[in-house]
Amino acid sequence: MKIRFGFVSNSSSMSFIVAFPIEINTIEDIKNLIFQNISDNYTITDEGDNKVHVNDIVAELLSQIRTQTPNDEERAIERLNGFIILPKDVGANWSKYNTEIYKNRTLALPQAQEVYNNLRKEGENVYTFIFDNSDNVYQAIAKHLLFMEFDHLHIVNH
Repeated sequence: MKIRFGFVSNSSSMSFIVAFPIEINTIEDIKNLIFQNISDNYTITDEGDNKVHVNDIVAELLSQIRTQTPNDEERAIERLNGFIILPKDVGANWSKYNTEIYKNRTLALPQAQEVYNNLRKEGENVYTFIFDNSDNVYQAIAKHLLFMEFDHLHIVNH
């Protein structure tokens, strides 16, 4: 049985576990990290091609960051209960974890710990984010691969 705290709906949720090179404290930290290489003329849209403003994305990310501390290992490991997609290569065979999730419906704690350790490197600050898959901020992040510059995991939770 899966127990979920926080936002619950009939639709799926998606999680990201992201390793940033600095601790995030301000809106400017997020903008400088995520949007520094994106032209001001670039339009960010959700899956329905509706424009999503950068400030909405930044505000949501900062809101979720403020509910946690950097490198909250327990929170990150709790999110590792779904299929891992779009990971940046951090030296792990992600398919073996997805096979284990499929077989056992979840990762055993040592496996989840190994996934977390493969993601987190010295000097980086790991944060977790969770979205309803219909959320336009989530759709914009996923569609435009806004976390691709960072070691991260994108996880489908059902």
